[in-house]
Amino acid sequence: MTSGSGMWRNLSNRLPVQGFDEVADQNTIIKANPAAGRSLTTGVFMMATCSAMSNSG
Repeated sequence: MTSGSGMWRNLSNRLPVQGFDEVADQNTIIKANPAAGRSLTTGVFMMATCSAMSNSG
């Protein structure tokens, strides 16, 4: 998830190739919540889960 454009560093195209199921960028956030507005702040939050880790308990 990023508050910036998914095309920053080509994230929208690169992350799915690396195994991420979804890329949420500024456009996705604003579409879901129009009151969010636009931001000039950039940053990326990535979350990955591993079935091996969740089954180890």
